[in-house]
Amino acid sequence: MKKYALLLFFSFALSTSLVSCRETKDAAEATGEAVEEGVNETRENTGLGGQDDL
Repeated sequence: MKKYALLLFFSFALSTSLVSCRETKDAAEATGEAVEEGVNETRENTGLGGQDDL
């Protein structure tokens, strides 16, 4: 019974950490895209290049 309880505990801990990492990765990607868009807007507005929005 003790091994079963430990197995459940570690399974829960592992699944929680994997979901948490996935959410962090998605947030990091969204942040990176926002930064790139901000850099493009700054370049367009200052005349240093950038890619115009379609």
